[in-house]
Amino acid sequence: MTTFGSEHTEFFGYQEGARIWVGGMGRPGKVLSGARDGIYVNQAEELELEDWETLSTRTTGRAGVLQPGLLFGDCNPGGPNHWILKRGRLKLFNSRHQDNPFLYDGREWTAQGRLTLDTLGNLTGMRRARLFEGKWVQAEGVVYDNFNTDNITDAAPDPAAPWELAADDGYVDPRVILFIQRTPMGILVFDEIYESKKLAEEHVRETIRRVIRWRGAEEPEGAATMALPELSQWCRGNGVALPELCVGPDESKELQGRFKLADIPYRGGTQRPLTLGIPIVRRLICDANGTRTLQVHRRCANLINELTDGYKYPPAGSRRDDEVPLDEANHAVDALRYWCGRRAHR
Repeated sequence: MTTFGSEHTEFFGYQEGARIWVGGMGRPGKVLSGARDGIYVNQAEELELEDWETLSTRTTGRAGVLQPGLLFGDCNPGGPNHWILKRGRLKLFNSRHQDNPFLYDGREWTAQGRLTLDTLGNLTGMRRARLFEGKWVQAEGVVYDNFNTDNITDAAPDPAAPWELAADDGYVDPRVILFIQRTPMGILVFDEIYESKKLAEEHVRETIRRVIRWRGAEEPEGAATMALPELSQWCRGNGVALPELCVGPDESKELQGRFKLADIPYRGGTQRPLTLGIPIVRRLICDANGTRTLQVHRRCANLINELTDGYKYPPAGSRRDDEVPLDEANHAVDALRYWCGRRAHR
């Protein structure tokens, strides 16, 4: 084997003609200029999905030895909404500390293994969960740090039971409408609207159209442009139960008016200060007894993203209950907080 490169190693050359190139994603063009039989990524959780897909274009089989080419890597657990967990074509193999022969010899822990486990076992919070327990949990500083994959579900709502809505208003910022079903067993958020630059009337109409589909009915012809009172009247006449209530910001008068036209009652849910509502949501996510009342369907990607990776405290903050989080990535979680503060306070 011969090493090639001046300041940094560029590739290793072998007598048979094979080469192992070495590179980083800081300068991807240098190593991605040709086809590769295989690309190995160390700590793939640090890549963006775009980086992984770029690498995949270099392992299509054009290199001529492996058919098809192989893109693979290793990773530490990241957040529960990480693209690695959501990419269906990516095969994920879970490993344990016992799988490392340097740490475990097949019968017992090695000296290095005991030292490693002692170090990792003494970590706290997110670092312990990810590096010691192997769990995909959210990053440090997230406001709702007790939300994890146990709160994410594939459960469908009961189409015959009552539903409610939670809203956060916006235009340049996204307007959010969450679809919620509350039962004696828990609270299910099963769908979301999360869009910018649309009028309130359009989003209320889309809300009713989704209700019609979720209830298993076929929407009337022209539903996409039908006036809100007319669409609401059609639902009443065809046995399609509308949401019993929408909870949203007190100050969103236009949105309130549009829901009123649609015959959906609206109640203000703004807590002042907002920190009063955060502990309520936390208890529903997981209370002192370990009960997870709140379940969010995985299709609600924007809500899950804000809960797990987006809505955070300032970097040097205290994380106390009276501390105000950063005013960013908070549109869906604000809608949830409004609803929980008014409808699920306990």
